[in-house]
Amino acid sequence: MRTAFLVGTGALLAGCNKVGTAEQALVEGLTVSPTDATGVDTLTCAWTGLDGAESALIAWKVNGATVYEQDEATLDPEWFEKGDKVACIVTPEIAGAIGERSNVVTIQNTPPVLLSAELGPEEPTERDILYASGTAEDPDREDSEKLFMHYKWMVNGEEVGYDDYVLGSSWWQEGDNVSVYVSVGDGMDRSPTQLKGPVTILNSPPGPPVIQVNINSDGSLTCELVEEAEELDPHDTLSYGTRWREFGRTILE
Repeated sequence: MRTAFLVGTGALLAGCNKVGTAEQALVEGLTVSPTDATGVDTLTCAWTGLDGAESALIAWKVNGATVYEQDEATLDPEWFEKGDKVACIVTPEIAGAIGERSNVVTIQNTPPVLLSAELGPEEPTERDILYASGTAEDPDREDSEKLFMHYKWMVNGEEVGYDDYVLGSSWWQEGDNVSVYVSVGDGMDRSPTQLKGPVTILNSPPGPPVIQVNINSDGSLTCELVEEAEELDPHDTLSYGTRWREFGRTILE
């Protein structure tokens, strides 16, 4: 929003009330639209007719002050922001005419914009953590530091009811399809969502077992399985093999 553009002070109503005279021409159907404008809308000053004049002059008021050198029927959003009160003053081009004020439009909140969203890793396994992220912006300057992301995670098409940027492996198993809807909010409105995924959960190797090498009475060695390997997928069957190495050299399989 531009800052060095207003001339004059005072309340909008006090500075803009019309004063009728014998020469006063009437401005019929004077309105500023849209009436629910946000900080990205262009405002339009329009009327349905002039009584006693062929043309009229336009001035814009923002929070009671005149917008400098803006005398067209439209006002770009660079001149106002959320919470501002905007009206136009229309003065028929006839001797002695005094301007009439339109309705006052209060600029509403502008929803934030989600610029991009990501889901990773692209090839997750059962041991990975899925993460989502997004970049966003807000046309309303005062809301630029208030943005927060929303995440709706889906596993095989069913919502898991978890709103965080990460999703742990307790929510899925091998073969599941995971996706996420990402949006951004500013405390008042939320952007449209972006869907990322799905990604398919891949098999991950089991964790290493705990083993112990024992020396027998005859000097031979045996390999003892002390603790089973960790397998995250209950449908997988573990099998074990033994390979003996002496200083890094395989001597027996």
